[in-house]
Amino acid sequence: MEFMMKQEIVIPRREKLLNSLKELDAVILFAEREAKLEKFKQDNNFLYLTGLNAPNAIYFGFKSGNGNREYLFIQRNDPERVVWEGKKLEVEEARERSGINNVIYLDEFEAMLSMFCPMINRIYSNIGQQELNAPISYAMFRLQPVRERYPQIAIQCVTEVISPLRKVKDDWEIMQLQRAIDVTGKGIIDILETAGAGMM
Repeated sequence: MEFMMKQEIVIPRREKLLNSLKELDAVILFAEREAKLEKFKQDNNFLYLTGLNAPNAIYFGFKSGNGNREYLFIQRNDPERVVWEGKKLEVEEARERSGINNVIYLDEFEAMLSMFCPMINRIYSNIGQQELNAPISYAMFRLQPVRERYPQIAIQCVTEVISPLRKVKDDWEIMQLQRAIDVTGKGIIDILETAGAGMM
């Protein structure tokens, strides 16, 4: 069962994150890819900040003196593939669910990022821990052109800035934790009520 997060929940989370950054820092989060849809599980930080369970999407947030800017990049719907793959998230639905006004298609991501790169000092992304002998993460693969063309931009793991914010639970998270506790408690009570001597 999927618990929907409304924009009233995720907008304040993104505001806290962007406000915690230094000026001219950016956050770029890549949703999980659609490679094995039957086993799809969204990136935790992407879901936490956008409330969207859409594969292949990208969140871009930028802190500047002129205010924070946010963009969401989603897949285009291909009418010929809808029959086989199902309908993708539409622009208006993405706006409504995430509270991000600037929703753009994925094929425009590189152009938008190229426009921002000359201004960016640091990018926080879901690159994970990069062991020297391990393959690079998908996020690091996507950011490799930035690293090559703009070596002055530091690319760091988003965990550094998001972990302190996630330690303090909001009302929605507390409600979900309480729901899990209630279900677990009921399960334990049911087991105890049906258990009898010599059952093992």
